[in-house]
Amino acid sequence: MDKLLQSALIMCLVIACVPFAIGEVEKMNFGTDASWKVIDFENQGWTSEDYDDSWWEPALVRGWSTGNLDGSIIWYPGKVTESTEYFRGTLEIQGADIIYGTLDAGVNDKGAIELYLNNNSIGTVKTDKSVPTRINITSYLKPGKNVIAAKVTVPSDSGWGWGLSGIVRYNR
Repeated sequence: MDKLLQSALIMCLVIACVPFAIGEVEKMNFGTDASWKVIDFENQGWTSEDYDDSWWEPALVRGWSTGNLDGSIIWYPGKVTESTEYFRGTLEIQGADIIYGTLDAGVNDKGAIELYLNNNSIGTVKTDKSVPTRINITSYLKPGKNVIAAKVTVPSDSGWGWGLSGIVRYNR
């Protein structure tokens, strides 16, 4: 009986200490919005973290998501014709231990999105439907500033835009 009591006491101590060892889990949502920047031509190094995009234009918010994405639908100001645009956005992770991250992206009118995170290609989304594509981005995330870059092509003159949203969980 003493061993059983001793084992139970040890288990209680371990369970009580686990939250301190793991840290406080934080959840961060992110998505496309007016803070994103855009240009209409490719510029060398545009997907890298240290690229200076201060001269890029702010993205135009063309509408809110229809429920499939939490982010806003964005595009290049003044353009509705077929084109390829280049977008950049950032997210800041305050914790040191990233548990996981996912990103959902969608584009209208049979367009395509080439996505990059911290200068790494993370996938291409091709769609003509309203259901976004989910990408696991855990291995590309890092503590501090993260840069998401997207090359978006809309082949029709009714190109309405694109959007993305995501979730990151990390220990504080």
